[in-house]
Amino acid sequence: LLVKHRFKEGMDLIVHNIQHPRHGGRTYTPVLVAMLKAYGTLAKPVVPVIREAILKAYSEKEVGRKYFEDLEQIYKEIEESTVTPEVRSIEKYLTKSVGN
Repeated sequence: LLVKHRFKEGMDLIVHNIQHPRHGGRTYTPVLVAMLKAYGTLAKPVVPVIREAILKAYSEKEVGRKYFEDLEQIYKEIEESTVTPEVRSIEKYLTKSVGN
């Protein structure tokens, strides 16, 4: 929901979940990385961060070469993005809520 509505905190949450995978992380990590495409150029700075986290968390023997090849394709799509979407922050809505 945070990604769908382009909240910057959605990108932060994705990065956090990739850096701290839980049970089943192998399965949902590629889905999370793909979600970052919605942030276009804004996601470019996090690609090296998530790439490093994933390489530390999983070995090729564990997940297979294709897993990393598929992730590299997603990284490439993010890095080649030229779209910079407008993002919102939850902070604005929290302030409104508290102020009422």
